[in-house]
Amino acid sequence: MKGLDSIFGKVRVKQDSSHKSTQVDSFNEKLAELDKYFGDEKLSKLLDLEKNTKDITRSQKILLQVNILQELLKQEKDFAVLRGYADLLLEEFNYFHIDEWDSQLASKLLYTVITIKRKVQDNCEDLYKQLCKIDIEKAIKLDS
Repeated sequence: MKGLDSIFGKVRVKQDSSHKSTQVDSFNEKLAELDKYFGDEKLSKLLDLEKNTKDITRSQKILLQVNILQELLKQEKDFAVLRGYADLLLEEFNYFHIDEWDSQLASKLLYTVITIKRKVQDNCEDLYKQLCKIDIEKAIKLDS
């Protein structure tokens, strides 16, 4: 199975933790800044950020892919493109184990994929079960 990295380029994470945190902060600022854009302009900026950002964590790369997918969904782009993109993200989700601290990202990813699968009339019962399991695990952690 190929993950998204094989398609969208390898993610390099620097070993120097201070450099890494600077890159992470910079990436988060750039991603947050994109909320002021809409439509094709926002999609274009998201794709530029994806292409030009290299030194980020795997979860940040996935978050960026989810944001791109959500923007494609808002614009109701070609459903074949949406389905392909959703399948790639789902493959990424299934290929790697997402730890507890990534439960918010996992929920966001699954919710976005389910929304697309429903639009293209694919069966997504198993995805609902996975999403419920993640939400239940988050709720249990909040209670303890």
